Amino acid sequence: MALKLKELTSNKKFFFGILFLLVILITYIILQLKSSSIPTTPPLSISPPSPPTPNPQLVISQQKLNFTWETSLPSDTPTHLPFYTITQPLLNTTTIPSFSNYFNFFPQHQINTETTDSLWVNNNLSLFISPSQQLLTYNNANPEPNLPSPNQQTLISQSNKIISQIFPNSNFKINPLNTTEISDLFSILNYSQTINDYFIVTPTTSNSILTLILNNQLQIQYLEILGGYQQTTTSENFSIINTQSQLETITPSTAIRLHTSDYISQESSIDQSSIINFTVKEISLIYYQPESSLTLHPSFLLQGNLKTSTTNLENARFIVPAQTN
Repeated sequence: MALKLKELTSNKKFFFGILFLLVILITYIILQLKSSSIPTTPPLSISPPSPPTPNPQLVISQQKLNFTWETSLPSDTPTHLPFYTITQPLLNTTTIPSFSNYFNFFPQHQINTETTDSLWVNNNLSLFISPSQQLLTYNNANPEPNLPSPNQQTLISQSNKIISQIFPNSNFKINPLNTTEISDLFSILNYSQTINDYFIVTPTTSNSILTLILNNQLQIQYLEILGGYQQTTTSENFSIINTQSQLETITPSTAIRLHTSDYISQESSIDQSSIINFTVKEISLIYYQPESSLTLHPSFLLQGNLKTSTTNLENARFIVPAQTN
């Protein structure tokens, strides 16, 4: 009997010993799980959008571009910049009523286009808005009043006032690429937006988002808007070209010529030239918005003189996408 009691006591001790070890092991595992960091999903790697390219319908194939460099990239050119995606364009279906109201167009003036485009006509006044093209044109076909030209300060002040009335929350600035033109009957002012302190360039002949023509009574004679944004999202930073040797290597194969002349025959002649010689006099880092695009691409704007066998153009410009492959 004493032997059985001893065995029973020994078995209990063994059982509780095993149980004690299991409790210690489970406690250790729990502590390890608590102390270890919870694995997180790595951020998605977003590829940069494809860079803009020349319009193949305009430029002949095998066109040769020769660049002569009289200037170089500034030493403080950044090594990385983001892309921007426009989530709310400057012109969209929700902003159309504000434009028609500003120009005093009413439902009886609207023409049914059977598209998403909108058109109003009231005698010699017309307004056209195409959200898909991100294009607005307003035209006052009444004769310009024969009055003395306003001075430049008055002109710019009135122009800025008009822009702030139409776009109260948009960061428009006079585009430094174009001088303010003052003639006997009207004046032309060009505006662009900035993003990240860089100007946005568009493929209009003024390379501006907004062109405003005021008559000498300081009334809008003509307004054109192409592109622009109200809200954007930004990507992660991507590497960009930041040395002169990189820029010179990539430019002949990636450069996009911007039309800067109102003479269609001259622009067409350049597009169809087999050889274009371009002397680079200025280089600016900008953001480029291709036509009907919602992407703002970091790019270099090259300004200088262009020559072909038939044309000599002093105010010529090329866009070179800044992203590296």
